[in-house]
Amino acid sequence: RLSNLIPGQLVMKHERWAVVLVCIWACESVWQEKVVNLGAQPFRRFRPGKPLFVEHVMKCGGTELCKTINYCSDRDKKDNCRIRDPVKFKNATGGKSYLSPTLTLSESQVGVMADPKWCGVVFHEPGWTNGLFNEDKLGMYANVSAPFWDAYTTILLVREPWDRYFSHLHQLSILPKIFDSANPSRFVNDRDPVFGDKQVALLRRNFITQHLVPGFRFDPTCTEEALEHAKKVVDAFDLVLDMKYNFKTSSSLVEKKLGIELEASSEESGRRWIHNTPLLEGSAKDKFMSDNRCDYAVVEHARMRMKKLQRAAYHEEWN
Repeated sequence: RLSNLIPGQLVMKHERWAVVLVCIWACESVWQEKVVNLGAQPFRRFRPGKPLFVEHVMKCGGTELCKTINYCSDRDKKDNCRIRDPVKFKNATGGKSYLSPTLTLSESQVGVMADPKWCGVVFHEPGWTNGLFNEDKLGMYANVSAPFWDAYTTILLVREPWDRYFSHLHQLSILPKIFDSANPSRFVNDRDPVFGDKQVALLRRNFITQHLVPGFRFDPTCTEEALEHAKKVVDAFDLVLDMKYNFKTSSSLVEKKLGIELEASSEESGRRWIHNTPLLEGSAKDKFMSDNRCDYAVVEHARMRMKKLQRAAYHEEWN
């Protein structure tokens, strides 16, 4: 491969051979920009200098991913790579938000340079602040053909719904210090004084889908229309990662496409939580799966996309 060579570095005794090699280098550069057909959604090459945008569904491994890819500054890791001062971004882009559906690649590049600590990385974590779930903030997901999708290298994080919900409760200190792990049915009880709370209930009803369908959070009842839209948005992401259940595949994709090696601690963390999460059985399991019909379908679709991305990555590696 000649990818690491540039024309100016070719020192040849015979000029015509230099011209031939330069032509080969140019052809290969063009070839690298082509897409590999993946059915409904093509697999896009990532361009150097393209900012990273991560849709960070809470408790899906985003903290570990932030620690790994945010390597160029002393940015506070507690921020999980979120942009704390979006005004800087808007000032640099002439008023456009980092979530604007009409944001272009050149604008995103200028925007992320507004603060060197951002390192060209943008994490969107609307679950951290309920207000960020309003429809305006998710406008970029209304149209998967919007310029936004070419402004970043986009990454989506997903996780098995029950495991994600249990981990979320633990983080928010909602779980009792001592509970009967053999009977976790109260965690899905709408009438429970703690777990039936309106805000808590939102955490366990299609929480992942809430991140992908504008307006869905206001009534997270799964419909075919909402599910199909969520799947289209999943297909629009350049990378889809399941850091907890499919760490090796996720790690391989990140390394092959971004040149970044994920920390082994991420896999260990995922194994620990999977082991500690209590099993749902009987009517409690049926209720949770019914309440999360969209999320289970979205996660399954996301895992299928991961497999397609992995096959495409190997295809490129061997050609």
